[in-house]
Amino acid sequence: MTQSLTLSQLTKSYQDTQALRDVSLDVAPGERVALLGHNGAGKSTLMKIVLGLIPYDSGEVRVLGGAPGSGAARAGVAHLPENAAFHPALTGLEQIRYYLRLRGQPARLAGDLLDRVGLGDAAKRRIGTYSKGMRQRVGLAQALIGKPRLLVLDEPTSGLDPVSRRDFYALLDDLAAEGASVLLSSHALTEVEARTDRLVILSRWAARHARQPRRPAPSGQPAHRPACRPARGAGRATGRCPARGAHERHRPAPQLRAGRETDHPLAHRRAQPDRPRRRRDPAQPRRHLQPFQPEGRPMTRIIATAITEFRIALRNRWVAIAVAMMVLFSLVLSAAGSAPTGALGVDRLSVTVASLTSLSVYLVPLVALLMSFDGIAGEVERGTLPLVLTYPVSRPEILLGKLLAHLAVLTLAVAAGFGSAAVATLAMDASASSGLPALWRLLWSSVLLGAAFLCLGYALSGLSRRPSGAAGLAIGLWLVMIVLYDLGLLAAVVSDGGGWFTTEAFPWLLIANPADAFRLFNLAASEAASAAAGVAGAANTIPPAHALASMLLWPVLALGLSVLAFRKVTP
Repeated sequence: MTQSLTLSQLTKSYQDTQALRDVSLDVAPGERVALLGHNGAGKSTLMKIVLGLIPYDSGEVRVLGGAPGSGAARAGVAHLPENAAFHPALTGLEQIRYYLRLRGQPARLAGDLLDRVGLGDAAKRRIGTYSKGMRQRVGLAQALIGKPRLLVLDEPTSGLDPVSRRDFYALLDDLAAEGASVLLSSHALTEVEARTDRLVILSRWAARHARQPRRPAPSGQPAHRPACRPARGAGRATGRCPARGAHERHRPAPQLRAGRETDHPLAHRRAQPDRPRRRRDPAQPRRHLQPFQPEGRPMTRIIATAITEFRIALRNRWVAIAVAMMVLFSLVLSAAGSAPTGALGVDRLSVTVASLTSLSVYLVPLVALLMSFDGIAGEVERGTLPLVLTYPVSRPEILLGKLLAHLAVLTLAVAAGFGSAAVATLAMDASASSGLPALWRLLWSSVLLGAAFLCLGYALSGLSRRPSGAAGLAIGLWLVMIVLYDLGLLAAVVSDGGGWFTTEAFPWLLIANPADAFRLFNLAASEAASAAAGVAGAANTIPPAHALASMLLWPVLALGLSVLAFRKVTP
């Protein structure tokens, strides 16, 4: 029989701290195994390795016949973290629908899953209003999606009341009866010993005694408790009990017994002689995680992520403020920026487009960075990223979903601002419709400019790992690329005095900045707009095609940088 989980001589160290050493463990289909140990014994580290979230130093790990984090493993493994974290702006129903779409399941099943864990009445409330126990039930609901073959549960009953704990273990009994394997960690020995098939201990100290969970014998047979040999180990699973008798396989479902929680090591998996502490050989290569390549249709997962992120963005007050600012400034510029139309000999809307171009150079990158700076760091800080990464979705797909959602929000903000300015301008001068092509070009190029800064924001978010640090880097990037870069070029041109830098290097350095390339493309493409902005000379020097090429290249390069930064993030 193929084991659901196999660990062989697993070792993991964090610099000078050894988390796991020579851990060996097998979990068979339909088996419920409880993982016990003191705080810091390595239970969470072991589970993260099984889920493919972190690499390990040496040993062998097979999850459902594949490597941890592989497509086969992610498709059949469900995870419930100790402190289930979800975005507070989503409702329970929306969150479960997102997870269902990631696994390729119909979103209509979300209501049934929430009813199954007792959250049917609160399904349409935002998760930010849930108690800890309710959030844990949401985590349990997502762990039931798609009939998983292996459930990895980290302190699954944390925050649950006694009735909910009883229902939880009854649910595990049903899943195990269907052939699902369960690996759960807990500190409550008296709680798990009666509801699991085997206990496994991770401990750095000597085990005083060890035994299997007590099994109630069938009527007419004496109670039997297999004996185990004491063993010692440092951060490893130890101890093997004799095979269970036939009466253990047909035991009735035991009732949950009240008792105090304890960290005392009482059961072990495999007896091994005590070994000296062994450090990882620096010359030995570390087992790095391979990039996950999910099966199925990637667009389904990208669109699912985009829908969820779009809902979150619309409920963000900063996005509403950005839209309001865009509309307000656009209306002000349409009213105050159209005075010199007669002197310049251009239509009123072209002058408005020239003013809106300057507004977009400053405001669109700022809004894009404000939306994206916590795209990765915020997920890490909230604790929502590790759970998403256990699903069959790759990191580039997550980034593309976020990018589509944020681009949609940015498009709405730009369209609302520019559209209101166009309506106001045409209401004052109906003959100004000749400037509509320039306005349309400004609209889609603003979205393209926003895409470049959205991707740059994701890269900063992945590099900083904290939202506060990512926010500081985002503001610094905006100041450098929007303000200080042009001031530096201007100072260099003045000091050059019309030499080689001004005639040869300056045009290329100007379009190397996406903000300047955007400005030149919009003002140079229209003679009326360039005349209104007073950049006709620069427009003739730099072809619009070069500026457009720079605008198209920047989002691609920035997206690649953000993918590289995201792959280095360890949840």
